[in-house]
Amino acid sequence: MQNYIQFAASYDFGYLTSSIMEAGSGIRLSLRAHLPSLSMMGSIKGISDELDNISVDDFVNLILERFDFYKKIVKVHGINGIIIRILYLKNIVRSLGSLGYTPYDLNDYFDKMIGSGFDIKYKLNNDVTGSVKIMNIHKSKGLEFPVCYYSGLYKRFNIQDFNERFMFDNKYGIITPYYKEGIGSIISKTLARDEYIKDEISEKIRLLYVALTRAREKMIFVCPLDDNIYNTDKVVDINQRLKYRSFLDIVNTIKDEFEGKTKNIDDLSFVTKDYQKTKNMNFNKIDVAEAFPIKKVNIEYNSLSNNIFSKKVKKLFTKDELYIMQKGNDIHYAFEL
Repeated sequence: MQNYIQFAASYDFGYLTSSIMEAGSGIRLSLRAHLPSLSMMGSIKGISDELDNISVDDFVNLILERFDFYKKIVKVHGINGIIIRILYLKNIVRSLGSLGYTPYDLNDYFDKMIGSGFDIKYKLNNDVTGSVKIMNIHKSKGLEFPVCYYSGLYKRFNIQDFNERFMFDNKYGIITPYYKEGIGSIISKTLARDEYIKDEISEKIRLLYVALTRAREKMIFVCPLDDNIYNTDKVVDINQRLKYRSFLDIVNTIKDEFEGKTKNIDDLSFVTKDYQKTKNMNFNKIDVAEAFPIKKVNIEYNSLSNNIFSKKVKKLFTKDELYIMQKGNDIHYAFEL
């Protein structure tokens, strides 16, 4: 009997195949081993030894580094999409890390996500050379850009609800004014307003953080900075933060961090306001007949038939029957409308 032993190695896919064939009986035994899987055991063991001493950010970066992830993705199609998914995943991990998650907690989190059938959705930014995308902060969540411009920071936060005389608050209930030689506000409205403003300012600060983290390389603020001096000492005083009424107020209190990085633009002659031409147009002077030609069309129509499908009943109805019939007519009338 003659035995044939054949070995084949695949560089692209990292497999080692070993085949043993007995020519007489036709029996063939084959063993196929995935070489990277064998080498991964050492990398996995090295990562597991460090789990107790690293953050979730370092944990993810260590996985990408030990398994040469960035070197291997060049072999597949759609590198940009893969990198965007990695960045989005790292943003999620960074957010969970700020909440105190450990690598073990992160593992449990993704296990529950997979077990529950939830998908991690992200927005893909299809970059086009020379394109500019205009969006609000909420629309920009999950996206990243090399350069971001921030304008319209002067728009004031909406706290107009507290101008109403009657309102409802989850903590203080129904809030009404009092009358004593005139209408005045009760103390519960003042307390509710103060708490609302604190929550609103906190939410706006978080929202601004989302906007700032969309920029990968450069942030450009288009806004007028005031001349006031703020004593921040690295952290803005709570009393100053309670005075925030716009994103511009936030930027002004930290303007010292921009020292040497600002540029004053005095000549605005290149800025046009052609977009305001529509505001100056008098639409009442527009001849509608000339702008929109009107053509009269006469359509002849005839009534084909007028049929009644309800049956005639020759008897006196009781009060209950008349009530039911009236309700039926009302229902038919409502559906016909």
